[in-house]
Amino acid sequence: MITQRRMQILRILREREGFVTLSEIAAMAGVSSKTVRNDLSVLREELPRDAALISRPNRGIRLNVSDEEFAELIAAARPKGAPFDYKARRGTAVAVLLLKQDHATLEHLGDALFLSRSAVNRAVAEAEKLLSPYGVLVRRRRGLGLSALCDEHTRRSAMWRLFLSTETGTTAEEDEPEALFAPPERACSRLEWFLDGFDPVPVLKIVDRFERAQRFSFSDDARRLLLFHTAASVSRCRKNPVRVPLPSHPDFDMAYDRFLAESLAKLIKETYFFDLPEGEIAYLQACLSMAEPQEFANAALQQSFQLQYPIVCDITGRVVDLFGRILEMDFSSDGVLYNNMFLALRSALARISRGVPVENPLLEQIRKQYPGVMTAAWSVSVLLENEIGLAVNEDELGFLALHICGAVERTPFSSRVLVLCNFGVGASRLLKLRLENSIPGLVVEDVVSARDTEKARNSDCDFIISSCPVKESFGGKDVVVADHFLSPADIAVVKEKMRSVHRRKKLRASSGSPATPLFDGAFIQSGVRASDKKELLRSMCDTLRREGFVTTEYVDSVLSRELITSTEVTGGVAIPHGNAKYVLHPRISVAILEEPLLWYGESLVDVVFLLAFSTSGENGGNEHLRRFYSAFIPLVESEERMKSLRRIQSPEEFADLMNALIRRDGETP
Repeated sequence: MITQRRMQILRILREREGFVTLSEIAAMAGVSSKTVRNDLSVLREELPRDAALISRPNRGIRLNVSDEEFAELIAAARPKGAPFDYKARRGTAVAVLLLKQDHATLEHLGDALFLSRSAVNRAVAEAEKLLSPYGVLVRRRRGLGLSALCDEHTRRSAMWRLFLSTETGTTAEEDEPEALFAPPERACSRLEWFLDGFDPVPVLKIVDRFERAQRFSFSDDARRLLLFHTAASVSRCRKNPVRVPLPSHPDFDMAYDRFLAESLAKLIKETYFFDLPEGEIAYLQACLSMAEPQEFANAALQQSFQLQYPIVCDITGRVVDLFGRILEMDFSSDGVLYNNMFLALRSALARISRGVPVENPLLEQIRKQYPGVMTAAWSVSVLLENEIGLAVNEDELGFLALHICGAVERTPFSSRVLVLCNFGVGASRLLKLRLENSIPGLVVEDVVSARDTEKARNSDCDFIISSCPVKESFGGKDVVVADHFLSPADIAVVKEKMRSVHRRKKLRASSGSPATPLFDGAFIQSGVRASDKKELLRSMCDTLRREGFVTTEYVDSVLSRELITSTEVTGGVAIPHGNAKYVLHPRISVAILEEPLLWYGESLVDVVFLLAFSTSGENGGNEHLRRFYSAFIPLVESEERMKSLRRIQSPEEFADLMNALIRRDGETP
């Protein structure tokens, strides 16, 4: 067996060029020459070939192995449960060790990870960069070495994020294609290493019992979260209980989460025979609020669960309604969407309110395949920010949009029509029957005559099918002309119209427009030059402030929002916005840049719509949001339209075009 001491001897030989004497090895390893001689004898049998250790009289010992062979030796000597390849993730390994221990010297870190002094220094620098965004500082003290400075909650949060990074990064299971989607049970060995030898298997059984008692099951991600944090809580309490300060939490819908936390604490007591301190129960309450249930024993139980969170239920209804109105799709009867959106929002609001980040691995795919839904999701972020004061980042929006994408795919391919016929009851009924029998999803609401223009105008039908020649529209509705006996060609035309309506419903909103125009030539700039994003936004906000549309605090709320997540939606277009409480009158400011600006990460932006929406007034807030996004979605999805928009030089022409798009439900005027 290659012990840590023998591995240290091999590392000494590896780092030295040429031969090394026994006395030199003994001095560097801190052992006697006799111990070194005995260890070398054992190593000769353990090493892959006889010539691996070369001895020369009066010169010493030299290690003769390739890089690949040395890497295999390190892998064989790695402590049980080590979750990742130390060579690829040295910084992560050092970060975890610093979080696990009160302090550690460079020598200790090198021994634990089999790293040279120079490699340890580089790994510590990497660890500092990793820990800094988590709010953890690395302190150096003479005689004590390195230590991680943070409170207990921050320590656990950082450990959790590092744990996740080892799961989706360079792991020991990376060669297995299912590694990234492994169930929480497979995380136990890695978790044991993270928690310094604590066995998490009994905790996993506690989570299983908790699910059976509550009669619902968590998603794999939620089980993994509960496994980690419950194990962290129990292991910490068994060693040395510490106070766990919690960040601010939402002051709504907390009672049932508290009940769940107390139920979990009882199961922990039955297994480990001690009571969790109050701070640990509150900590588990926070974790449970972020853990998303996936399946309930029955529908009645799911409904009962929802009733425990009345505020989240209300928000869910408004979010689904807003998505539906922007996309002009009826989600009111989609119970699956409501249930899934409720569960997603419950967990998302808990994470956002506590400042817990989440990464959405499907975000780019959602943006590419459902750009309209993702853009509409930004209106939901404004709604949540205005209503409950929570700024939603793009990753969380992507998870909400994912449920809408599923609802869009589930929406039946149907259209409601009126039949226009002037040839008597028999002919009209025949056409109605042939239409409904020949075209699935077509619903004939009524039969009208050429005199019923007002009836057609007031109808909510999608279009009109006429058996007599009329103009392209009747009562403000599109018309498709078909024969009384409905030929195959007529059926094909009607089906194509239905497909067109279905596509339009995904992108447009229903009729109606804001009481005041959102665009004004005074706030449209083209050929703008700016050194960075902050300078540009300050300038745009200042213009709105001078004209009395926003208060002085608005600019800070815009810049703060930009720190949370990217407001770049697609195609080099950004839609930054600030807090509605600082908006006096609704207005949208636009800047078309001469050169693209680096916006967030690597994304470049050359068209900026600065949204200032107010929540006051009968036709304010949500109506402005809905109307703007219903026009904005089809606009940014069309490269040709955006090219034309960028070429407009006149601010007044730009404003007139955008206001017309809004009035005409997102169609090009």
